Amino acid sequence: MPKPWILFAFCGLFFTPVEAQSLRQLSLSEAYTRFENHYPILQNINIQDQIYQMEMQQLDIAKKPTIDLLGDGRIQSESTSLDTGEGMVPFEIDQPLVSIRTYIEANYNLLDGGINTAQRQLKAAQLNVEKQNLEVERFGLRPRINQLFVNISLLREQSKLIDISLEDLKAREARIAASVEQGVALESEQTKIEVKQLELVAQQDNIAFQVKGLVNTLGQLIGETLAVDVELIFPELPSPEQVPELNRPEQELFRVQRDAIMAQSDLIEANRRPKLSAYAQAGVGYPNPLNILDNNVAPYGTLGARFNWPITDWKKSKVDKELLTLQAQKIRHTEATFAFNIDTQTASYQAETSRLQAQIQHDEAIARLQADILQQLAAQLDEGVITSTEYITQVNAELRARQNLVIHQTELLKTQLEFLNDRGQLIE
Repeated sequence: MPKPWILFAFCGLFFTPVEAQSLRQLSLSEAYTRFENHYPILQNINIQDQIYQMEMQQLDIAKKPTIDLLGDGRIQSESTSLDTGEGMVPFEIDQPLVSIRTYIEANYNLLDGGINTAQRQLKAAQLNVEKQNLEVERFGLRPRINQLFVNISLLREQSKLIDISLEDLKAREARIAASVEQGVALESEQTKIEVKQLELVAQQDNIAFQVKGLVNTLGQLIGETLAVDVELIFPELPSPEQVPELNRPEQELFRVQRDAIMAQSDLIEANRRPKLSAYAQAGVGYPNPLNILDNNVAPYGTLGARFNWPITDWKKSKVDKELLTLQAQKIRHTEATFAFNIDTQTASYQAETSRLQAQIQHDEAIARLQADILQQLAAQLDEGVITSTEYITQVNAELRARQNLVIHQTELLKTQLEFLNDRGQLIE
């Protein structure tokens, strides 16, 4: 018979959460892609293609002949009548006041002036605008991922720094405990070390909860389950001095918006061209619609053509085109303003990165010196030359120095990511 602990271990294989299904590693570019695939509105790109195809089908159908069943009935206050009078050949016309027609009418556009073609071009231009709007929407998601990556990384680095301080405090506590047992140190000295350890552990717990919340948020955005200790991989960034070319999706959006506006110009031209259509009617009417001498119900049929050519529209088409030109020019100015505002950020970016780089150098030097001081005070504490309070003060100073270094390094990373994102730089 198997031992009870074996049964519990066997059951634990089935009831323990399976961490293997969680992502253990995630790069920044991969997070972008997963977020984009998971973001609901970006699913509209396939729907837009389907809508466009159906609109093209509508335009194909519009070119086909139309066949309609129509009816027409009316009562008149007066109708055609004619009486030849005496001494003449008897001849009389007396149309009834009531007339009714039921007929089938077929129409077919032989020449539409290019309206159908212009409508196709306009629909295609509008599709490009809709798609590019989604590309702008897609690009706008990146800062949310960047912020989570940076914040999680910063918190983890701070936790690592606390770990270093805790390890050093544990070593000091062990030596002070030995001194207390030997009666050469006060118990309060050990207690002070223990209090500081508890403070740092509390900070770590707080950081752990923050990291867990941010990782869960990141997982929800990309539609994946992430391990709490998921490794976040940043790309290799170019030197802060390098300024990439502006390559934002908004630039393409401005271009396709202008194209969509100017595509309406072709439709205006098409409406001014000659149009020709053929038609046919066949039906039954009372009285005979084609023979005024026949007052009976009679079948009839007609075949003809219609021609339409607007001679003048009082320069309406000219005004419409000028309006389109102004609208396109307005978009050009918006595009230039967009590029101008981004380009003016370059100088402040370079100044900020230079400041942070200089600050990081100072932080590294300060952290080294604070670490040296802490090492000296640790030796003095072990020898009983200084108190725990003096040592803890230096622990705080050394930890703060290393934290400042990590904070400024993270600020530099964040500044670079934001700038590259503003320039439209694709980060792989």
